[in-house]
Amino acid sequence: MKMTVLGSGGFQVTPRPCCNCKICKEAKQKGKPPYVRRGPALFIHGQNMLIDTPEDIIESLRYSGVNSIDKILYTHWHPDHTAGIRLVEQMNGNWRRSKSTGKHEFAGTSKTPIYAPSEIIHDIRNIVGPGGSYLSFYEKSGFIETREMGYFKDYTFGNFKVTPLPQPENSSTNVCTYLLEEGKKKVLYAPCDVKPWHDHKQIENLDMLIINSPWTEKISKGVKITGKHPLRDEVFSLEEIFGLIDKYNVKRTVITHIEEMWQLNPKDYKKLETKYKKYGIEFAYDGMTLSL
Repeated sequence: MKMTVLGSGGFQVTPRPCCNCKICKEAKQKGKPPYVRRGPALFIHGQNMLIDTPEDIIESLRYSGVNSIDKILYTHWHPDHTAGIRLVEQMNGNWRRSKSTGKHEFAGTSKTPIYAPSEIIHDIRNIVGPGGSYLSFYEKSGFIETREMGYFKDYTFGNFKVTPLPQPENSSTNVCTYLLEEGKKKVLYAPCDVKPWHDHKQIENLDMLIINSPWTEKISKGVKITGKHPLRDEVFSLEEIFGLIDKYNVKRTVITHIEEMWQLNPKDYKKLETKYKKYGIEFAYDGMTLSL
């Protein structure tokens, strides 16, 4: 199994627009990964499978050299994961094949399948403009076809299997994690909003866990999170991620969705990797290749 982290940033990219903090200044000066972080997205080679479309996904695809997308999966509706859905219009629209109706209508050159659990498809369909749902517009234009998935059901694409699992427990937001399997290798993609954690037997003995970045208040340079701050209920601490690694016997953990607000730079993250080497953690960067 081969994957590329197209974007390792969080709900805010690095550098943030109009920000002159030390992290953003350094990112502007360096001008490339691992200092620059685009919106969160993952690409699975061999399947030409894209998970999530942040607003800068076109730039991320160009940077990574991806030349074909056969299917798109979504983890949830939040803008940092869906705002780049217009990608399908860029890939599949063609004015030259416009219908002869006297109206400015695109004609789709092909339809990209969009996969997600039915609850998440419903959420994305509720993203609307004056003309109605964006998703419905792209369906009518012939750019996509939606394929609703069911939680805990296996979906096979040749020798590759995808199982959507609901996360988190008791949450007001529909969030999906994806168990990805090829041969005997198992990867759980859980990039955002997965706390509180929903326990699943399917994720025991993972070869790789890809999970959103934790807060790290015990590090001198890290941002301090007060005792009653709501982030404690929504985002794992680094120590809690260590607990997941131990519980599920995870061989390798890649931390993505890295927030600029933590105010840590790539050198700080390298120090964390060294300090906690026994847990096998790695901090993702844009263009990072993952192979199993």
